[in-house]
Formats: sequence, structure tokens, C-alpha cells
Amino acid sequence: RIVLYPMKVPSRAAEVRTDIIETVRRKFGLVEPIYDMTPWAKSGVALEGTGSLVLDRHKKQAYLASSQRADRNLAQIWAKELGYDLVCFSSRDRHGQEIYHTNVLMSVNSNFAVVCPSAIPDPQELKAVYDALRRSHKVVVNVTMEQLENFACNCLQLRGSKGSVLAISEAGWRSLDDSQRGVLESCVDQVVRASVPTLERIGGGSVRCMVAELFKRRGQVEDSKRGLNCCESEHGRLELVIVHEPGLEVDAVMPWTLDTMKVDECFNRVHLKSQHRDFTSLLKGRGAQVV
Repeated sequence: RIVLYPMKVPSRAAEVRTDIIETVRRKFGLVEPIYDMTPWAKSGVALEGTGSLVLDRHKKQAYLASSQRADRNLAQIWAKELGYDLVCFSSRDRHGQEIYHTNVLMSVNSNFAVVCPSAIPDPQELKAVYDALRRSHKVVVNVTMEQLENFACNCLQLRGSKGSVLAISEAGWRSLDDSQRGVLESCVDQVVRASVPTLERIGGGSVRCMVAELFKRRGQVEDSKRGLNCCESEHGRLELVIVHEPGLEVDAVMPWTLDTMKVDECFNRVHLKSQHRDFTSLLKGRGAQVV
């Protein structure tokens, strides 16, 4: 469904183009009426789309850092209309100023989230955010204020021809430490880094701000093809898998320990790790969360 949002700055409101809207509606078969919230701009309030609203579309959960560009009351009206649960909170940067867009301080994706907890000063509001992420089984990567300022949170998970992709700026990726990168790499099949210094320096945004998601209507995928896109059984869909990648313990299997360890032959750790990663990639490509 197409939603038109009220923008704070009149020049941004003028960017709405009916020809693009009609093209998208025809291409994706969108027959529901457009939900037009732009008249609210005349009342001096704004709700600037997926900049203000960070959405977990699968779980129908929305997150909003209230600001001059993200009115809390208007977000509640939106959530009721679209059928989302809404978590609202206040935010502050290192200078005590409110952060203009929610997607600057957090990114919520199908199986993971990137959050800057120091940007949410109220402990109860921060707990509400973490509780919502925990209920939706997200792997949470916490980042610092300095990493936020390098747009590490302004990233987005996409679906590519070879599996899931994390789109993030070069500056954002470089600001992360090895452990944070490792967790993110385990959640997707590929990380794509883009150098966008001009946008980050002048525009106040990064890679997430440059991308708009488009989704096919539910039911467009034939039932016979659903099995290609997920792991299902008679018990339901496989959503979470806990795995252990083969490590140094494999080297303990020696010819003289085969009987003790109840195995038939020694292992090649390199081959095992490669097979393990192929398997976990296959699971992630079918929509399962691998931890």
C-alpha cells in the first residue's frame, strides 16, 4: 500500500510525483486506496516516512524517535491505520539535541538490528526498544555514539540474487570493530559497502536514506514455489537455528583417538568449515535466522 507522508520542509513536500506513484501502482498491482497523510503538514506536524519510522515489516513493529520530523501522535494514527505496534522514544545526540530521524540511530532488519543505546537517554524507553527487539528474536549489534556519527546505523538489509545483502556506507563499516562486523557478516550472505562522503557530509544521511524498498503483494508467489524461499515442515516454518562452526576441537581427532571418540576417520577442518558455511548460507537464504 502506498502512503504519502507529511514533510517538515515545504520543498520536500513538493517532491511528490503522481506519475511515479501511478507507475508503481500499475507495476505492483496496488489496488488499495492511497493513504494520504500530507494534509497534516498544514497543521505544522511531520512524519517523514521511513526516515522517521523504522519498520520491522514481518513482525508489524514500528520504532519512532520523536522529533520535529517525527510527530508521536501522528505516528500513532499511522500505526492504527496500517496495523503496526509502535514503540516511541526520545533521542539525543552527544550535544543533547534531538536526532532528526530514527534511521540515524537504529536499523531493524529481518534477523538483526543495529542500535545506538546511548542515543536513547530514558532507561524505560530504551528497555521498551530492547524488549520489542527481543520479542522478534533479533540479533542486536550495539554501536557507540561515534559509530552512529559515522552512519553505522543507517544501513539496510536487502534481498539479492544470491541471498541477503547488507547495504552500508564505507564510513559506517570502517567505524565498526571486528566483533561487530563478524556478527553482521553472520547475519547476511554479503556485505556491500558504498562510499558516499558527500551525502554524509552535506545531506545528513547515508546509504539507507538512498534506498526505498518495494514489496510484492502477499499471495503473488505461487504456493508451489514457497518451499524455495523458506524452510518448512509439518510443524511450521523454521525461523531460528543455533549452530557451532567447526573449530580447533576437530584437530583433536587423531588416528589413535578414533575408537575413543567413536568416529571412523579424521577430519579436514578447512573442508568442514567450508561445508558448514555453505549450509548456514543456505539456511539464511531460506529466511531462517542463524545464530
